[in-house]
Amino acid sequence: MRIAFRTLILILLFIQTGKSQETDKERDLSYCIKYAIENNLDLASQIVGGEIIKEDYKQSKRDLLPNLSASSTGNVLFGKSIDPLTNKFVNKQLFSTRFNINSEITLFRGFVNINAIKMNKYRYLQKKEDIKQKEFELAFLIMNNYYDYIYYKRLSGIVKKQVDLSNMNLKKINKEVKLGIKAQSDLLEIKAQSSKEAHNYIVAQNNMNKALLTLKKNMNYPLEKNLIVKEKIHLLNNIGRKSDDIYSIAIKHMPTIISSQNNTKAKLKQLAIARGYLSPSISLGGQYSTNYTTNDRIDFKNQFNKQIDNNASQAVYLSLKIPIFQKWNSRSRIKKAKKEIRIARIQEESKKLQLRQQIAEDNLALSAINKEIKQLKEQVSALKEGYTIAEKKLHQGLISIIEFYTSKNQYTQSQANLVRKQMEKIIKEKTISFYLGKSWTEL
Repeated sequence: MRIAFRTLILILLFIQTGKSQETDKERDLSYCIKYAIENNLDLASQIVGGEIIKEDYKQSKRDLLPNLSASSTGNVLFGKSIDPLTNKFVNKQLFSTRFNINSEITLFRGFVNINAIKMNKYRYLQKKEDIKQKEFELAFLIMNNYYDYIYYKRLSGIVKKQVDLSNMNLKKINKEVKLGIKAQSDLLEIKAQSSKEAHNYIVAQNNMNKALLTLKKNMNYPLEKNLIVKEKIHLLNNIGRKSDDIYSIAIKHMPTIISSQNNTKAKLKQLAIARGYLSPSISLGGQYSTNYTTNDRIDFKNQFNKQIDNNASQAVYLSLKIPIFQKWNSRSRIKKAKKEIRIARIQEESKKLQLRQQIAEDNLALSAINKEIKQLKEQVSALKEGYTIAEKKLHQGLISIIEFYTSKNQYTQSQANLVRKQMEKIIKEKTISFYLGKSWTEL
């Protein structure tokens, strides 16, 4: 009994340890994006919509097959009527039934069915690209949330270091006040500054927690579940590429461009379908029919089989339909289809222009960010040195507390500015990498 109990305890501990390891695992950007894509409800709805369009595409292929139908009718005749068996007038109750099997296939209809297949194919391909675009937008949102969290976490770390340094200086000043080296007013001033930095640290912590909550919400991640974000940053260094070179690659694979191109192709096929309805249609069909009628004989089985065989008829027909006047419906459809093609082509050119402009803006922004980062690094280095000198001067009584904290705050702010620009650089780098053909799983 004790062995079984110990075994149960070990199993529970093993399960709990496994869960803890899974919870404590660091998650990188690719994991966060993948999780968001797999659990986004709007995206799931669009995927279902894509499946509906795919079914339309499949059905348009099936429309090329011949149709097949069967029918049966039953009649009860009272009073004077014509006996279907003898074709004579009778004055009695009769029951008759008729069976029909019919099949027909369209041989020609102005290529309407063929063009319908192509149109639905382009509509399906367009929807697939729209889904990819939704994934791209979601990935971009998660990426911004991800690096916002890292920024606030690093900012929180910077502020925490300054709080720790202020606490150390507070202890030094307190000792110096007791020794009579510093005035009591200096101690009060540094306490006030330390309290302000402690407040800044709380604000930074709150912003960090808020950023993590935003990331979880947009991922559709359980809010009560722990999410540890991997802070290691991988710089891609897509520097020195011309915007036109990036555009020439992006235009070949960007979802918005391919979607608009497929939309234009679908509209062209829609025009071809509208024109097809002006053409004659030719159909080939076949029919089998027979009937049975009650009579005075008792042997129902033999009579039924005999009548079904005797009354059977077969027919093969070729049908030609020529549209002469349709209240100008076909002409109206053609006019509307032409206008929709114009709209589609305008939208396609608009998407290309937007992409070119966006790439130029992102590329220019990345170049500017790189210059700012270089300048900020020099600024951080200079302000760090100035802060170190100010700290020595403070304890030598050469500067006031306010002058010291001015130097300290400038150094802290420069560190925060550098971290923010580094996050912006990463986002722009990854965005340009996507333009260049990399998927989000590779970033």
